[in-house]
Amino acid sequence: MAQTESRDLYAEAASAFQQGRLDEAEQNLRSAIAVEPNRPNLLGLLGLVLDAKKEYEQAEPFHQRALSLAPHSAGLWNNFGNHHLAQGNEDQAQSAFLQVLPIEPGHTNANLQLARIALSHNQGAEGLRYLDNLKPSDRADTAVQLLRARCLHSVGQPAAAMAIVDRLEKGAGGDARLAFSLGGALAEWGRYDRAEAAFSRALETDPANIDILHNVGLAALRAGHLDRAQNVFEIAVQQSPDDVESIFNLARVHAAKGDTETALVLLARARRLAPNRSDLLVYMAKMYEDAGFFSGAVDAYNEYLKLQPDDHTARRERGFTSCRLGRMKTGLPDLDWYVKQYPRDPVGHFELGLCETLGDTAQAFQQLDEALRVNPDFTSARQARGWLLGREGKWNEALPELKSVVEREPKNSMALLQLGRTYLELDRPAEAVGYLRRAQELAPEHRGVLMQLNRALRKLGQNQEAANVLDKFKTAAPDREALKASAQIFDYLGLDPAEQRERFRRNLTNALAASPADPELQVQMGALLLNDGKTEEALTVFTKVLKLSPGTPVLNLAATALVEHQQYGLAREFLTRLVSAGPSIDNRLELAVATFHTLGPEAGLAEVDKFPVANRNGDVYLLRAQILDALGRFADSAESLNAGFRLEPKRADLYFWASLFLLKHKKDQQALVLLEQATKILPDDADLLLTKAVVLELVRKTEEANDLLKKIQLRWPESGRCYLIQGIIEATHRKPEAALQSLRTAIALGEKTASAYYFLADVTRMARPEDNEGARQAISESLRLDPNDASSHALAGKIALEEEGPAKAVEQLKEAIRLRPDLAEAHYSLMIAYRKLGRANDAAAESDIFRRIREQNPQLEEDTAAIRQMLFGGDGPH
Repeated sequence: MAQTESRDLYAEAASAFQQGRLDEAEQNLRSAIAVEPNRPNLLGLLGLVLDAKKEYEQAEPFHQRALSLAPHSAGLWNNFGNHHLAQGNEDQAQSAFLQVLPIEPGHTNANLQLARIALSHNQGAEGLRYLDNLKPSDRADTAVQLLRARCLHSVGQPAAAMAIVDRLEKGAGGDARLAFSLGGALAEWGRYDRAEAAFSRALETDPANIDILHNVGLAALRAGHLDRAQNVFEIAVQQSPDDVESIFNLARVHAAKGDTETALVLLARARRLAPNRSDLLVYMAKMYEDAGFFSGAVDAYNEYLKLQPDDHTARRERGFTSCRLGRMKTGLPDLDWYVKQYPRDPVGHFELGLCETLGDTAQAFQQLDEALRVNPDFTSARQARGWLLGREGKWNEALPELKSVVEREPKNSMALLQLGRTYLELDRPAEAVGYLRRAQELAPEHRGVLMQLNRALRKLGQNQEAANVLDKFKTAAPDREALKASAQIFDYLGLDPAEQRERFRRNLTNALAASPADPELQVQMGALLLNDGKTEEALTVFTKVLKLSPGTPVLNLAATALVEHQQYGLAREFLTRLVSAGPSIDNRLELAVATFHTLGPEAGLAEVDKFPVANRNGDVYLLRAQILDALGRFADSAESLNAGFRLEPKRADLYFWASLFLLKHKKDQQALVLLEQATKILPDDADLLLTKAVVLELVRKTEEANDLLKKIQLRWPESGRCYLIQGIIEATHRKPEAALQSLRTAIALGEKTASAYYFLADVTRMARPEDNEGARQAISESLRLDPNDASSHALAGKIALEEEGPAKAVEQLKEAIRLRPDLAEAHYSLMIAYRKLGRANDAAAESDIFRRIREQNPQLEEDTAAIRQMLFGGDGPH
């Protein structure tokens, strides 16, 4: 009686299971098993029901108990295989299905699943053997035929595989499922045109099916049919605005079309919907990197690596991108770690070597050498090595490296530029010109190419063409930011071309549109506006940032940008918050600097004096010396200065002030000693090196000054300030023609300061006395830029005298004297002007004043006056 009841319960449970009433089926089976615990069919069916409910852990023991009772049941082994397959346990599923075949060799599902598993392991031949086990009627099934085609393709029989696909397509009719399956196989084989057509047929039958839309779009994307792909994914996004896959794929299409800006906006949208999707994050990081938006790339890599910490390539790229952003302290450890883990990967050594060029030159050479040892054909590493040799002045060693690169990559404009520059430095301008002209053909607006071509043409005496090139250079708008060494190597290797600056601007604008409340993006926009000279707009942006309650990293970024642009008032607000969050010495020092410049020396001194004496480093003492000097306390200032020197300060701006302090008090030699110390501690600070060159000239070490200027030009070839100083030194030593070229180059490089135009006017008088118009235009520009500069008014008076305009000269000279009553040269020129006007008494009076000033200041006419004027006139290195 009990057995009959359990049989009835089995039948009821099987019927409920087939109709999808899973809870009812489970209840009936558990009741039956309570009566007959050792019936395999009851146990096996309960395992199936629990699998259908995705309760796999509960199902497993029932499958196992059933098999222990009926180990020769093909059906039970097949069900156990399906149980493992549903959980993704492919190896265990394969073991179970293999138990089926000795019992029932032609079992349809077991053979099909074994064939699929074999194919997934790229074992197509084994898959074909399983398919051959099937009955002829089963082999004719379309799914089996398609699986056979895939196996044939995997064993190198594409023609046979395509013959099956062609046959299936002909008989497909309106079968959307078959069309979809065929599209999947064709896409798998790289036949994207055919795949797109197959998916499109499926879409005609079911146009709202999001899975089909995705596959049509992906096939079109891979087939290069970008407009079609864009249209399909746009439809998908319209149908499902929050479908991450559709948004992500639409971003891929825009990226393939070169529309980086739209792609990044879409990626940001997808990221908000799926912040923990790793494939999206790593793709986004690479897109940001390609667009030159390195901070966004680093952020995306950081989030990605939290999810995928074992992706060592991503860790390497995060390090490299951090270095390109200037974050060496965070970037180098990633790269160091990577090359230790993968010493045979040349890319790791190359990227580490590239980043080390910004700091440790010996390490840079070591890493680049290792990259080339592992892969001698790695042209990017060879080019970087050639660039680095040139930067070190080792032109003969650089030459073969760069020639090798150009031979392999004849259209590498940056390698051509480097090779041309190398020939130029080896005094082989005729050879240099050829390579530089080739570089110009490839990069007609590149400022570095135009500058070096101008130099080469001048050396060959082709002055008219050189002038034409310089005119082109002037139309290529200079970068508003001071050139930093960190940009140089990436620019020369073509990794960060100039055109990416505008792309970065657009990308940042779009990123802000997508995430307006992101404080780091707002800070980057503020810094960009400061660099563009749009100060009011920038300050508005930074004020918004304060309202967003930014964290410490953003506060630090904002304060740094504001201090660099001398916007101390707003910087002080950021720094006050920083000090509250973490009162480090550096933060407190920055706050003291901002307070000094904003509220005055008394408030600045009060802030500095809050530092415990035990915590005061060299920078603190130098800042205190600067503030005391502003208060007129010379003795106290000197004492603090000496205390600072003994503690080796680290801040370049304070070293610069200290050198000016010493020069102001006629302690030129001490200033040089200070700068020797400063440039050892901060060897990569261009402004300190330029100041040292100036001081070398002041102490009559002109040859050393010129050598240092050449080294600076090698590292910062677009530094207009370097050419300005060189021009002043050349003018001082009566080399007017060379000085004229240097000053014109300085101005073309963006050094459009009052000092630059003043010296250009003066040198034009010496080199081209007939060019009165050129001298007059230059001094007029100087006065426009700084109408309160007495020396410029005095020079304007001299030029007017030379043009036989004594009345106009008197006007300019009197203004010069009003601004600086002790300006001897103005009184002397005014004396001459009065004589030309017949005003003998006025001339005599000016003569007496001139003589008295000379007697009181016998050193006024020393030959270093011009360069001192530049330093103390506010146009010194900065």
